[in-house]
Amino acid sequence: MNANYPNIITVENLAAGYQNNIVWQDANFTIYHGEFVAIIGPNGSGKTTLFRLLLGMQKPIRGNIIRYLIPYLNAAIHISVSCHKGI
Repeated sequence: MNANYPNIITVENLAAGYQNNIVWQDANFTIYHGEFVAIIGPNGSGKTTLFRLLLGMQKPIRGNIIRYLIPYLNAAIHISVSCHKGI
């Protein structure tokens, strides 16, 4: 926990996939207000699935996603996804 910045999202023991076929598992992380986060990986590694989970568009196979409501920040979330060949 970072005492200087509030949590925005906390992920605990998250597993994701499709039709009970697990793509990845045991994801644990916290994103704090003001942090910049990059998600990189090869095609098919679950990057879009992670975004869909974080946005509530898909349910995890197991684990928890805790989204904190922080009304005093008055901030918008901007998600930018780009693909760079060779990374």
